[in-house]
Amino acid sequence: MKHSFFLLVFAGILFIPVSLGTTSHAVDNEITATQSSSSIDLYGSFIKRGLRSGTDPIIVELQDKILTVLFQNDVGVLYLTIRGSQGIVYDTSVDTSTPSTLTISLVNLPSGIYTIVFSNPSGTMQGNITI
Repeated sequence: MKHSFFLLVFAGILFIPVSLGTTSHAVDNEITATQSSSSIDLYGSFIKRGLRSGTDPIIVELQDKILTVLFQNDVGVLYLTIRGSQGIVYDTSVDTSTPSTLTISLVNLPSGIYTIVFSNPSGTMQGNITI
């Protein structure tokens, strides 16, 4: 009885890594294939009175020509522009008094390098987007 129990446990241990490795590999391939997002580096800063937060006030990510902008900290009303070789292709203003997310489709824009700029009287942050 003990011998068959140990044999069953030993066989189970041998097959667990094989099945987990296969499942993990398939999941990794799926994640890699579907999530090709890239974080956009922003440079600059905003002057804000009060305590300084340890997080970036703005996070920008690009995935499949869809730009996602996360406003994490209150830096006032920001003017957002996206400029390419053809001039300004997008502009809006955003109130950052509460955390929010803005989604911008870049699907109709030709491939190239675009500059995204966030500005107000307290400062500017900007970065380059390649689509």
